[in-house]
Amino acid sequence: MHPPMMLGFCALTLLFSLLSADTTAQDKRRTGTIVGLVTDKGNSKTMNNAWVEVKADGEEKGRKYWPAADRKIGGPDREILAAIRTVAIGARVQIEWIDAGDGKDISKFQVLKPAK
Repeated sequence: MHPPMMLGFCALTLLFSLLSADTTAQDKRRTGTIVGLVTDKGNSKTMNNAWVEVKADGEEKGRKYWPAADRKIGGPDREILAAIRTVAIGARVQIEWIDAGDGKDISKFQVLKPAK
């Protein structure tokens, strides 16, 4: 092989391996499930999204969670968004989350026991 062809081949191989590694990293994002009490909730500044703060069993303070994005509509998952907006503070919930890099996004939201 000629040196310029070999260089091109090496560059393509490197590019392919980098692209493959990125896909693999996205497929292996951290996930988890928590059960706890809703301690706070609110809307985004633009009112097109909402968050919920849940204090998981055994934790000292709550963490904020946002709905996962729905790629079909280009915004938050509507079902999860509606659930966040209707849940009462003090309700016991179960959340399945995905680490989105900038926080944890809710992929499934379930009210286990309504607030008293």
